[in-house]
Amino acid sequence: KWKFPTDGFLKESSPVVYQDKVYFGSDDGYLYALHKSKGYLIWKFQTLDAVYSSPAVSENAIYIGSRDGYLYSLNHRGGLRWKMNLHAKIRSSPALANDRVYIGNQADRLYSFLDPQMGEVYWGMYGGEYRHRHTTGSAKSFGKDLTESGKWWIPLFKLFQTFQP
Repeated sequence: KWKFPTDGFLKESSPVVYQDKVYFGSDDGYLYALHKSKGYLIWKFQTLDAVYSSPAVSENAIYIGSRDGYLYSLNHRGGLRWKMNLHAKIRSSPALANDRVYIGNQADRLYSFLDPQMGEVYWGMYGGEYRHRHTTGSAKSFGKDLTESGKWWIPLFKLFQTFQP
């Protein structure tokens, strides 16, 4: 067993284990990489504000959102590959699928970035009118449950955005 102190709280970022490392964010503004079995610091990367986002990890990179409004892409040595300003605080965690990084921000926008292209926006989606937004309480009216409804439910801050794939 081991413990590792940070200078902040671990409010929302869940740890991700990949190979011999554990990655997690802290509200002290850092993304940490620790040795999985011994718990010592391998490296840390500083953002400009708190990291509530849980990291997403691929074979090529680590992705993290920060309250500073940037989506960061790091290599596995902790070096910056690229960063993209999404112009609003990020509390959501990135998702990876089909060589794309998906992430939402507190301006009710969902973004998709193609990687390894250097952060070029593949597409973006605006939350739109209020009538197109749904809370978790009304989600069941759109299908048996969130997994069987045939729609994608993307958490964007306090609301859910739904769209047909």
